[in-house]
Amino acid sequence: MGSDHTLQPSSISSLPPEIVVIILRHLVTSNDRVLGRRYDDLIRTTLSNSYVRQVALATPSLWARIEITDKPATFELAKACLNRSGSQKLDIAIRMAIRVGPKLPGVIALVSYVVSRTRELRVQMGITGPAQWKQIDEFLIR
Repeated sequence: MGSDHTLQPSSISSLPPEIVVIILRHLVTSNDRVLGRRYDDLIRTTLSNSYVRQVALATPSLWARIEITDKPATFELAKACLNRSGSQKLDIAIRMAIRVGPKLPGVIALVSYVVSRTRELRVQMGITGPAQWKQIDEFLIR
């Protein structure tokens, strides 16, 4: 009958970087509903293929959202996002409820550091004591 044609699966590495960025952007935005989980799928995907990782790291807009929660790992991810986002305008979301006091100086330092690059800042913190309110007041007065 006909000749045997075997279809070979294409590698993601054969896609143009623009297409890979579209896929990666979908991975990033699909986790918007859970604060602190935005980059889970993106990071897992970049660990599976060096070409995809190169494209992701070379695309600052993928890293332009900073999310900080009560989980210590979100502070490390925030640092990585700051480095990878280049000069992109940043969207920052901070939601902390547990032991806010010791974390507050770090959060204030981060916001101070990126204030000129910040497009949007959303903050939800369980501030309970007058000392914490004083830190916030001093930051806002600067």
